[in-house]
Order: sequence, then C-alpha cells, then structure tokens
Amino acid sequence: MLDPQQKMIYLLRDALLQGGHLSREVYENELEDNIPRWHVGLQISGENFLFVVAERSEEIALVLLESQKRLYINEAAREKLAELWPGTYATQMEYLIPLMAEDLVEGALSVTGVQHVS
Repeated sequence: MLDPQQKMIYLLRDALLQGGHLSREVYENELEDNIPRWHVGLQISGENFLFVVAERSEEIALVLLESQKRLYINEAAREKLAELWPGTYATQMEYLIPLMAEDLVEGALSVTGVQHVS
C-alpha cells in the first residue's frame, strides 16, 4: 500500500505527465476564487507565469496564469505549460511533482511561479 505522499505523486504523474483526467469541479471549488489575487501577485513579483495544482478526493485540477492576465484551466493549462517548456516539460514535472505532492498532502495548494530568464 502506498503512503499518502506516494499516492499523491502517482495522481500527479497521471494528471500532469500521462494526460490523465483533470477535474473542473476541483478547479471551481479550490482554485477559481483565488485567480484575481494570483494575478495581482504576478504583477508584483514580475514572474512570467504561475501555475497552481489542487487535489480533492483524489482528483487533480491545474490552473496556469500568465502575467498578461491570460488564464488556462486544466487540459489547456497542461498544454500551455508544455508549450512554455518545450522539450523539458516532462523533466520539469518530474522535478516538481514530489514538491507539489508534499504541499497537497499537507492540505495546501501547490503554487509555482516562473520567471523566464533569457
């Protein structure tokens, strides 16, 4: 039997790396109300984009916000994130998933801000 963190890693890998189901209901209940606050945070921090993962009842939701106030939800967010990290999406996710899992197991949202450096 998997411990809670290992189970969360499994759920995240399925949703973020293997094209698994992403929940609209989890987005609406856990993420949607925070969008305006996160947009303000992006403007203040100078980051290019921010993505947030939530989990409830073994269902995952993903939202990606760009600093220009564009919003991507679930599958569109996953696709956009892969587009922003061409060729390195899977590597980046493999690095981040254990960190995300730790946040989610503790009952928090996993919030990751990214600033592109040329």
